[in-house]
Amino acid sequence: MRKKMLVMLWVKSPSTQALHKLLQVVLPCFLGMVRQDRERQVVMAILESMNAVIKSCQGEALQAPGILAKTSNTIKDVLKKKVFPALVARLPLK
Repeated sequence: MRKKMLVMLWVKSPSTQALHKLLQVVLPCFLGMVRQDRERQVVMAILESMNAVIKSCQGEALQAPGILAKTSNTIKDVLKKKVFPALVARLPLK
């Protein structure tokens, strides 16, 4: 759904400036949702949507200052299971 909205806005206003403004809202929103949600499947779906947006916008998606670092750090935290406190709490201790 978000991808469709992104495409619709891009078609209505096909300028690089409009795309950058849109990405400055969408990508931080995705990153915030990844950090806040406690369900692994939801987080993975958000990351897949974010991946689709980045692929469709190519290099333009990561032009905003700091967004590449924030994205990288969020993905690292997901891989280290730092973002799923509810899931980590349920893991058996070794």
